[in-house]
Amino acid sequence: MAREQADSDRETSVDPDSGRVEQSTKHTLKRRSYLTLAGAVIGGGAIAGSASASEDYDVITLSRNERRVVRVGDNETFENVIFDQTASGAAAVLVAHGTNWTVRNVGWRGPISGENRAFTCSDRGGNTSVAENLYIGDGVVRDSASDRYDPSLGIWVSPKHSGHIDFRNIYIEGALDNAFYCSAPGYTGAGGTVHIDNCYTKDNDISHYRISSSGDKVTNCVAVNTSGYNGRGVWAWGPGPVELENCHLDAGSRNYAIVAGSGNSGGCDIDCTDVQYNTDFNGGIRDGYGSTVSFNGNSGTNPRDFVPEGVPTSPEEAAAGISSGSGSLEPSEPEGDVLRMEGAGSYSFETDGTVEPSSALSRYLTEGEAHGDDWADWYLTGSWTEWHVTGDFTTFEVDTYEDLDLDLTFYLNGDEVEPAELGVSGLEKRHDDDSSESILRMEGAGDYAFETDGSVEPSPELAQYLTEGESYGDDWADWYLTGSWTEWHVTGDFTSFQVSENEDGNLDLTFYLDGEAIDPEELGVTGLEDGGSSESILRMEGAGDYAFETDGSVEPSPELAQYLTEGESYGDDWADWYLTGSWTEWHVTGDFTTFQVAANEDGNLDLTFYLDGEATDPEELGVSGLENDGTGADSSDSILRMEGSADYYLETDGSVEPDPNLAQYVTEGEAYGENWADWYLTDSWTQWKVCGEFTAFELSDVDGQAPDVTVTLDGEEVDPSSL
Repeated sequence: MAREQADSDRETSVDPDSGRVEQSTKHTLKRRSYLTLAGAVIGGGAIAGSASASEDYDVITLSRNERRVVRVGDNETFENVIFDQTASGAAAVLVAHGTNWTVRNVGWRGPISGENRAFTCSDRGGNTSVAENLYIGDGVVRDSASDRYDPSLGIWVSPKHSGHIDFRNIYIEGALDNAFYCSAPGYTGAGGTVHIDNCYTKDNDISHYRISSSGDKVTNCVAVNTSGYNGRGVWAWGPGPVELENCHLDAGSRNYAIVAGSGNSGGCDIDCTDVQYNTDFNGGIRDGYGSTVSFNGNSGTNPRDFVPEGVPTSPEEAAAGISSGSGSLEPSEPEGDVLRMEGAGSYSFETDGTVEPSSALSRYLTEGEAHGDDWADWYLTGSWTEWHVTGDFTTFEVDTYEDLDLDLTFYLNGDEVEPAELGVSGLEKRHDDDSSESILRMEGAGDYAFETDGSVEPSPELAQYLTEGESYGDDWADWYLTGSWTEWHVTGDFTSFQVSENEDGNLDLTFYLDGEAIDPEELGVTGLEDGGSSESILRMEGAGDYAFETDGSVEPSPELAQYLTEGESYGDDWADWYLTGSWTEWHVTGDFTTFQVAANEDGNLDLTFYLDGEATDPEELGVSGLENDGTGADSSDSILRMEGSADYYLETDGSVEPDPNLAQYVTEGEAYGENWADWYLTDSWTQWKVCGEFTAFELSDVDGQAPDVTVTLDGEEVDPSSL
């Protein structure tokens, strides 16, 4: 990967006796022009145990364009340090790849620059290491690296991790490539586990907590996205299973709060206990590739944004081992019995003791308006509420609310109870209209118009989008759907019900009455026999360019339409665009007349196809071009990949070319030639396309470290000596 030019290399160490950080400068120029820092040698007698407060900490100040690497080895502790990287182009990188190491009370001051991640780690001895009380929250300098995922910023766990790491009390904000990137050990590595506990992540891309190994856990954590970031709250890759407990996950409106499984790793089961998540994006949950997401305990859809107690909110707090985080994932509840009501209706009650709302609902209820010391007076519109009460009920009245029918169910301390046991009065009340009200729901696409001999009203959620007199009246509705849904509250019998194609030529409607699917004939629906072509949803996931045409129509899904320009990326019957490791969905009718794919501008081609939610063989769609896999390799080429740290030199009796994704970072004539490559790795990876037989393959020390490299050829791990 590309490195920056440096005038000097700095070396950091910690005095074994005093524990103070010392620095020295060696003005040397190595054979490669890159800036590196020898690892910190930490005193072997460092203190073990949990993080503790200390006003005595060191500040390591980086100079302009300096990249500082500090290494922590076996049984070593690195603590009470601030990396000041506020200088332009500065980046501090902490590396811990030994066993039984401890990193605590460390803060990064200022945004990170270049192709750097703040902390990379693993326990490679099968033991337990600890990282606690860290602040990595000042973000990144965007556009300081060529790759859109750099600077990565967050925490990376190497695939060679074979032990266990406890992460706790950590703040990460602004990562471009996962805040906690911990999926490699389970997905492709040594199977090590992580437990991420009591952490706060905000505004991170790709994901906040990415895990994979069987036994991985995320507990007592918060993940939040605000504007401009679209990271998944939790992304669990295979194999799993993994556990989430007592977490608040709000991924915003641009991605899922919880995602199980991936196209690369397959499925992963997630067990959620007391987890709150948001549903803004497609319901908040995605369980693909055979995954399951199960919920237990007091789980729900009301996440909160707060910094858990014990999490530092600044570099200074982290280095000193203190925290201003005041949130609590287990808020104390008021005393008394728990009264829960579910359904619709207004209610008013008093007790001869006390009344308080549950902690989860208190922010929505105003004292003096909705409740007081010994009373509550509010309403439900098809949801639920909980109150903590002491003493006996002295009055308890219920009534209808607005136009909703009165329908309430009562629970006390978790058990359903008869309203008579609580002294409830008023349940006999109903609307003056004796006609039974039903909920008509329609899903899909098409125009519709109906009348009843009773009344018609839009559901409260949709009323704001519909104009009385234009789309509905007292006893009629006349509107359309374009691949969405609608709900109407109706009384009486349908006197007419007609449907037809919408302005896009689509007619595909499903009908429900009071929550049950219903045959349109039972409603007297006419016009379905004139329906247009059946619409299908084409979904593609992965990376690659694509172009297709149909003999029907093509439209982007509503969620993606804002990102695509008609006439540039699609038209009436065609689409021509690309994917870079993401997904897309198109609404299509008719048959595909052409469907071509190719490697994208990054040289990648790896696509999976779905039609109406089912994985589909691309041959069934007539897809051509998949034989060009994006590597540019022909049948006689091989792909050589190396991961780890080492200087390397190789020659073949054929040809050698860098991977298209890496070519911009290596210079022909300096790092490689027609049949050779001579370069290095420092806790990273490289990939070369080689042809012919190896005539030389040598690994040597890099920066004083013995070679530590995993070598694969065409995806299979090989012994370097065999080359």
